[in-house]
Order: sequence, then C-alpha cells, then structure tokens
Amino acid sequence: MSTTPTSNAAAFLEPRQARSRRSWERVLDATRDLLIARGRADFAIADVSSSAGVSIGSIYGRVASKAALLEAVHEREMVRIDAETVAAMAAAAQSGDDLSASVTALIEARVRTLEGNAPLLAAVIRIAEAYPAVARRGIASGRTAQTAFTGALASICVRNRVDCDEPGLAWCEEIVYSVASRQVGIGLVAQGGPQQRMTDAQLVSFLTSTVTSFLRREELDHR
Repeated sequence: MSTTPTSNAAAFLEPRQARSRRSWERVLDATRDLLIARGRADFAIADVSSSAGVSIGSIYGRVASKAALLEAVHEREMVRIDAETVAAMAAAAQSGDDLSASVTALIEARVRTLEGNAPLLAAVIRIAEAYPAVARRGIASGRTAQTAFTGALASICVRNRVDCDEPGLAWCEEIVYSVASRQVGIGLVAQGGPQQRMTDAQLVSFLTSTVTSFLRREELDHR
C-alpha cells in the first residue's frame, strides 16, 4: 500500500486490491451520507463503520483520524463536483442562438450543479470552520467554478459580439452564485433563508434578466 496525500495535505493508505477499494468506497459513501443526513460532522467513526459495514480497525488502518476521513471524502466529492461544473459550463457556453438564450443556458447549468449538490455543500460550509483543510479545499473548488463560469460567459459575449471586461464578468458570477446558492439552501444557518423562495424557472429568469441587462449596459458604456 502507498500513502496518497489529498490536496488537503491529509494522507490515507490507498487500497490496491479491488475488494479493498470497494470497502474504502463504502466508507467514503457512508461518511458523505452521514454528513448530508445530519448536516454537520456530529458522528463518530463507529457510526461510519456501522453504516458502511466495515470494521473500525479497517477504517483506522487507512486514516489516522475522523478529520482525515472527512478530508478524504471531501476531496473525492470536490473533484467530482469540479468536473461536473467545468463540463456543464463548457457545454452551456456553446448553447443558445442569441445573448439571452445563451445566458439562460449558462445560468440553468450553474443552478443545476449547485442544486444537485446543495445538501453536501451546505454541510461542508457548516463544518469548514472546524476543519481548515476542508475550508481551503472548498475555496479552491469555488475558484474553479468561478473560472469556469466567467470563461463560459466570456465565450458567450464573444459569440454575441458583446463587450465585457473581467470585472464585469466577475460581477455577473458573484450575483449568480450569491442568489442561486441562497435560493437552493447553501449557506450558513446564521444567514437565514431567502425572504421569498423562487421556483427554478423564476430564479433562472430573474438571473438571466439581471445578467443580460448588465452586459448590454456594459456594451453601451464601452462604445
């Protein structure tokens, strides 16, 4: 077995045999499911062991602590979410026959990736303060999503011959993420929920109108 560091600087013993890999995946799945179900990390390795059907000794044979286990499952899930987000943004960048349709496709894709992972992301945000490595990895994942979104929006602007500078693209991403994440339930409990919950269609329509209006104003300002 080899020691494999995650990007969080945590280390676990990577299983080589197929049966061991399946057991390890069950451990990671169980940890993720407990985190989502409870909304925070108020569970023990024994709970993971019971849920995964893997002995406590086997789990500690791969990670030194609960923190390392959380970092390992977080790394796996962030790699998956990053890949989903980048692919969705890239596909959306080529969609739509005009500015409004293209922006709609992009925002729909961003809302889907956030909503589909909202329970996990909400739980991760809650535990980030207690687990700095999780917080650091989450920030890196957020930057990946920002880059994917702004890159896709820049491509849309080029295709539709709309001028928009980098600060403008970043502002659009900030608005879309801030509003969409709160609407789908991602964020700290202390921040509260939105005053008015929108349907997905209403949310996409509102954000599309906001972004396209901003881009068209930016274009006029640049002329």
